[in-house]
Amino acid sequence: MQKELDILIIDDHHSIIEGYKNVLSKIKDYKLHILKANSCDQAVKAVNKAKQNRPFDVIFIDIQLPPSRYGEITSGEDLALLVHKEFPQTKVIISTMFDSPHRLNNILKTVPHNGILIKSDSTSKIIIKAFETVLQGNQLL
Repeated sequence: MQKELDILIIDDHHSIIEGYKNVLSKIKDYKLHILKANSCDQAVKAVNKAKQNRPFDVIFIDIQLPPSRYGEITSGEDLALLVHKEFPQTKVIISTMFDSPHRLNNILKTVPHNGILIKSDSTSKIIIKAFETVLQGNQLL
């Protein structure tokens, strides 16, 4: 029997969300329930709804998102902090186009996460490996 997992993919680019969704759908060990959010506002709504139902098992968060409408959440970094506060057991995979060592080091130090994916280096194999590594409780850097 497949284990069911709730996944949230947050990115302001629909093609990235669809790409992750298509790659993850190839994993046959799990039955995945994938929810998409393409803005900070949609992500906050999904997190609030999950508080009433069931927390997400894994969340992919784009670090560079436009701020929420009222400015409470200004980026994926703020979303990661919110997720960590509300669901400390949820696995967070940061997804970013940033590849500068200084910026990545800052993310590593300040943003709660279980793994980081550099979008420009990510292939379907890398995304699947990252997902499985994080689910097994290992840190992915």
